[in-house]
Amino acid sequence: MRAVALVALVVARVATAAPGLDVEAEVRAGEAPGLRLAARNTGDEVAGATPEVLYRHQTLRGDLVRLAPGARHEWSFSLPPPEEPGTFPVTARVRWPGGAVPVVAVLAGPGAPPSEVVATLDAEPMSRIGSVRLRLENRGARAAAGRVALVLPGELRTEPESQPAEVPAHGETTVPMTLDASRARLGTRPVVWAVFEYEAAGVHHTVVAKSDVLVVVQEGERRPLVVGGTALVLAVAVLAVALRRAARSR
Repeated sequence: MRAVALVALVVARVATAAPGLDVEAEVRAGEAPGLRLAARNTGDEVAGATPEVLYRHQTLRGDLVRLAPGARHEWSFSLPPPEEPGTFPVTARVRWPGGAVPVVAVLAGPGAPPSEVVATLDAEPMSRIGSVRLRLENRGARAAAGRVALVLPGELRTEPESQPAEVPAHGETTVPMTLDASRARLGTRPVVWAVFEYEAAGVHHTVVAKSDVLVVVQEGERRPLVVGGTALVLAVAVLAVALRRAARSR
């Protein structure tokens, strides 16, 4: 029996309102590459889940499954083998009533050397608009030029979705990216993925980093609510005084 190596096991956990969803992806390399995608309902309500996989400009979709609370389901996808050496991103999203939960794994093709670029994604608590910063460190003797793309859950948006980036030899660079979190629920921690792809000596490299983002309310954003509440109290008080005066004049 021929042994098949498991190249990557990536787990993305997202804290959302019930029902919640945990997503896990496992990439299988070799002559018959594949992806195993699993979702578990961590909430207390039945939820439908549908997977979608993007790989090498191809989109693969799985069947809709209804998950009872605590239930787990796995989907399997066959992936075409890479035709050139290197590593390539496999992006999966599981869509459910709460949005879309993303996870990114890396598939290694034939003759895939390790990347000399290391990625770290930093994120601070954000309100309606925030940002994340991807730090790229190049430990190699040649500059690395490529593109950075964000893979986001359904409640976050960004524009543009990708941008060029270059890391000098034995140096580092930071790529800031703006996020729109106006559709996210307060107190949740959506997971953001950043993917940096570049070519070096005829080899395609993929570097992945992730971070969760705490969605909060800025102090200034509470003021309109306070002003509105104060105006309502004053209006009620004025109306009460007017009614008392009207009653006395009768």
